[in-house]
Amino acid sequence: MAQHFLLSAEARKLSLIKIARMNDFQAIAAFRQVRWFETKGKPVCPCCGSGGKIYFIASRKQFKCKECASFFSVTSGTVFHGNKLPLQTILAAIAIFVNAAKGISALQLSRDLDVQYKTAWVLLHKIRESLMDYDSSRPFQGVVEMDGVYVNGYIRPRNKLEKRRLN
Repeated sequence: MAQHFLLSAEARKLSLIKIARMNDFQAIAAFRQVRWFETKGKPVCPCCGSGGKIYFIASRKQFKCKECASFFSVTSGTVFHGNKLPLQTILAAIAIFVNAAKGISALQLSRDLDVQYKTAWVLLHKIRESLMDYDSSRPFQGVVEMDGVYVNGYIRPRNKLEKRRLN
């Protein structure tokens, strides 16, 4: 029987203590590995789709594509695009969300990350939104483990006039 993902070595690569000790460039490298896992962390331009002539501008923490002359970052084209939080905070939010067995509240996340409640609430919704982006027509491959998480919530039944109690 396969072991649970959270017990595997792959899950331990992105622990909270490692995220807390990361500098900006290590956080960018971690995001690169997750974002462009098909190319093993080699960036692909979101504008033209080219992966050949792309270089990193360290002072701006952005990439530039030589083919279309566009600038992009590791969060361009994702749900985290335009977010002003440091990458370490976003990575920590993802790690806390993934490691929480029964989910996490925005209030708890705001305390853990030392951010405002609304910021934590938006981060949680962006993470949940990214879970919904999967193309369900494409089958999973490899070892697939299922766990219970409620993403959409409860749909309230319609209020029928004949079932109302009038006093």
